[in-house]
Amino acid sequence: MPDDLIRQVPRARSLEDGKRNLNEAGVTIHEDFLSPDALTALQERFIEQAELEREQGVAWFNGEPEDGKCVEAFIKPGSWIGTPKGEPYFQNISFLVNKGRVFIDLASSRLALAYAGHLLGDRFNMIALSGIIVGKGAPLQDLHFDQLIMPFVAPIPSVMNIFVVLSDYDEDMGATRFIPGTHLLAEPAVNQAQSGPMYGYFPDHKETVPAVAKAGDAIIWDGRVWHGQGESTSEKIRRSISMIYARPFLKPIELFAASISDEVYPTLSDEERALFDHTADGGWGARFAPRHAHDRRCNTNAAFPYVPELRRGSPAQAVRFDKID
Repeated sequence: MPDDLIRQVPRARSLEDGKRNLNEAGVTIHEDFLSPDALTALQERFIEQAELEREQGVAWFNGEPEDGKCVEAFIKPGSWIGTPKGEPYFQNISFLVNKGRVFIDLASSRLALAYAGHLLGDRFNMIALSGIIVGKGAPLQDLHFDQLIMPFVAPIPSVMNIFVVLSDYDEDMGATRFIPGTHLLAEPAVNQAQSGPMYGYFPDHKETVPAVAKAGDAIIWDGRVWHGQGESTSEKIRRSISMIYARPFLKPIELFAASISDEVYPTLSDEERALFDHTADGGWGARFAPRHAHDRRCNTNAAFPYVPELRRGSPAQAVRFDKID
């Protein structure tokens, strides 16, 4: 690895400082990303939602399940959806768009969108909005970069993450560890890293630095920078919200267009619907049609009619979108 890698996660208190850090290091900690009131509202809604998902047997977690009350999930080995026994060392609260207006407001906030626009340009959307809880016993995560899903090394970021910190991140709580500057690695160096000791569990911590932060901060990174969750040995619980934005050609992690509830959908503005992947991107995709004759869901920049199977003599009728009620 290069000898001139940055040896700490740089910090910022302004958007301009944060953008400069992202350009140079690929990662920044934006201090006081949240106002005190916003932090309190997000903490309260987040904790309540996580507790009730465990109590009602619909939590997605890693750890020991209660006998007969969990089914193994397809998500990854060792991951369960159900009721954990005790406090799980990992819990994911997925599809936050359906779980409180405070999460939508956070995802569409001026500061979050400014950071996303800086890394991704004018055309991007959110591909995941989820909560993450890490507790004692959580292991080291594979060292990776988020654009590994792409079959080539891109010269620009196509995905970026804003990790909003809801509880203090100390190093022993499994704070995410980064190798700042690795977003600028050329393809040969990336290929070497993927096949060498950098890839897989950390052989040691010499190359990585922890993103230590306090509640209300945000850890923001370019999808090309190498990182991985640290090991948690602390009795304290780490809570955060992961907001992943991407260029429109990437497949979403959470399929918002199909998953936003009927109760939440009418509350979204056109700008919020565009953020949650309701914009038809030219001729390339994301077009969707009404699901039934009364469905007013549509792209933000197009509205297709309801057209079922039409046959001579059949009562089935198409409905122009402007006639859908």
